[in-house]
Amino acid sequence: MKLLLFFAVFVPIAFGERREYYISSDNATVSCLDRPCYSLQHYCNNYQEFFEDNTTFFFMEGTHWLDKSHLVLIKGISNIALRGMNYSLEEGSHETIRQPTVFIDCSHSNSGFVFYNCSKVSIIGITLVNCGGLIPDDITKNILPMKVSSTQYSLTDGFVALGIINTQLITLHEISIQKSVDLGLIGLTFVLIQGDHYGVDVVMNNLVLFGNTGIVSGASIKIRNASIMKSQTSYLHSSISSSQLKSAILIDEIMNIGFTNVTVEDNFLSGMMISNSIVTFIGYNLFLNNKAEDGAGLFINDKSVVRLAPPVQLVLENNTASGKGGAIYVNINPSLSLNTCFMQPDGFNFKNTSVIFKNNDAMIAGSAVYGGFIDTCHFIMIIQNNDTEFDIANGTIWFESIFNFNNQTGLSVISSDPEKICFCHENGIIDCALKSLNFSLLPGQFQNIELVTVGHREGVSPGVITISEQIQRSPVTFRKRYESTKTNCTSIKYYPHVNVSMASSLQVVTLSLQEQDPHTKSVFFHIDECPLGFELSPVTGSCDCISYLKTNENLTCDPYSESFHHQGDMWIGYVEESHCFVKIPCESQHCKTSPVNFTLSTTEKQCELNRSGLLCGDCDEGLSMMLGSDSCGECSDNYLALLIPFAVAGIVLIVFITALNLTVSVGSINGLIFYANMCSFRGLT
Repeated sequence: MKLLLFFAVFVPIAFGERREYYISSDNATVSCLDRPCYSLQHYCNNYQEFFEDNTTFFFMEGTHWLDKSHLVLIKGISNIALRGMNYSLEEGSHETIRQPTVFIDCSHSNSGFVFYNCSKVSIIGITLVNCGGLIPDDITKNILPMKVSSTQYSLTDGFVALGIINTQLITLHEISIQKSVDLGLIGLTFVLIQGDHYGVDVVMNNLVLFGNTGIVSGASIKIRNASIMKSQTSYLHSSISSSQLKSAILIDEIMNIGFTNVTVEDNFLSGMMISNSIVTFIGYNLFLNNKAEDGAGLFINDKSVVRLAPPVQLVLENNTASGKGGAIYVNINPSLSLNTCFMQPDGFNFKNTSVIFKNNDAMIAGSAVYGGFIDTCHFIMIIQNNDTEFDIANGTIWFESIFNFNNQTGLSVISSDPEKICFCHENGIIDCALKSLNFSLLPGQFQNIELVTVGHREGVSPGVITISEQIQRSPVTFRKRYESTKTNCTSIKYYPHVNVSMASSLQVVTLSLQEQDPHTKSVFFHIDECPLGFELSPVTGSCDCISYLKTNENLTCDPYSESFHHQGDMWIGYVEESHCFVKIPCESQHCKTSPVNFTLSTTEKQCELNRSGLLCGDCDEGLSMMLGSDSCGECSDNYLALLIPFAVAGIVLIVFITALNLTVSVGSINGLIFYANMCSFRGLT
């Protein structure tokens, strides 16, 4: 009997046949098919014995508990499979994600799986929950860090639920990695890193990462040097609580990696970071409701290219960046020879290719796209004739043909680091075509300059403005820096410098982003002479009252409105005939005794009683002196109506005298005259 058992077990292994182990769960809904089966903990406690070449582990439906203090390291083996029961890899079965029935729960015990230096690894129909442990040091020391903007980041920091390192021929189908967000243990949930000499095919179908979080640099998925990956209807929902390098999917140093029908949704970090890689999208790919500091949807870094293979739709919707690039952030510097567009067509076929931006937002700049040089970059067209030809075209044509914007409003839809300065009109409209402004000012007067800094496509991008001012006939140049932090037009309150040795001058102010900026703007300030009654103060550099008037402590002056103010009981004015100023106390009732504000053309405001002129000695124009008063008033023509009754009375008198024949020769009138004289005499006595 023992001999038969030896041949039944060891002889098939010697000839390379597969071993099969069945793993039971605590709440298994099916039996082990009448075969010996043990718990997952049993196999993992002795994993060096069970995890060998040509081995398949079948997991019964239910929850399998893995309670270890470290990752299960599966090293240097070939042809191993972890399969949930009742799963199969059939063509055309990738349209939907089945509800998981097989769970591995690590109970937050720092457990998980790492495959290292393996080949032909398959994981099918399994969900990992509450897993995550540190990768051993003897593995991490052989993995080079990634570089982002001269800063190096480890690809193996943090806790790993499932790690596949330097492993070839990988198949992942209907895999889910889940963990509560609030526990904050996992730095990255899935890592796939290949050595530089590997040419590895990786097939990933229906990978689901949900509710993962972390406290160190990392991503939910990290992939390096895998030649191709196909991930269909994936769902990513992860976050990293305190990391400079934040993305749900990290693609690093991969020359050709493809995604088909991918959904990256509800991540509190960038949906995907691409570094030194070429990534191809095929089919319908959605980046939805992701939130990050920069590049909430896509973060494209260092010599990376996104290729679009039709038919393809890349939809970026409701992604929000607290910094720049709500949907896409491009951190690529143009090369000296050719500035390659960060998005490239797959061949020359623009049809059935679109990138849709909908309701994305960024707090600083670029609600849709930040960076990328989309107006000056080039893309390579592959033309299939008798021979394959290559042509270089301007990226503007490419982007205008594929970009579609839906509810992407504001002053910074597409932008970049500041490239130039633009003036703004009073209604907030940006005018980048306007090259200069002209203002006439008095010495010491300020002027508000409305302007904004912009990047690509004249999208607003806050930046630092250098202000240089050259004084006429002076070798001195003044410079100052102003930081524009607003995401719209901003107002600079500027005081031109004054040459006190000159009555008037022309000051030229240059606005630029840097010393050799070809897009400078100019502001010409025409500094006028001080108005009549004012003189340039060598102390303040502004106009002040002339010294003769300034001796009065109660007098204040405003050169910009050319007005004077005193407390009353005084008359101040300018006599044009003698070209002199007059300042005399005024004690008569003609001058005001209360505070008064006036100009040299409205000195009558110092007067009372409707008076004007020197010392208020005249009446205002159109007025005359009133009888019995010092007041001036308007003269009426009503007195002319008295001529009518006097004229009538004269006619009546003539008729009366003629009718009564009251003449001197007759003597009748003499009696009347004598009578009147006697009455008058008697009244006097």
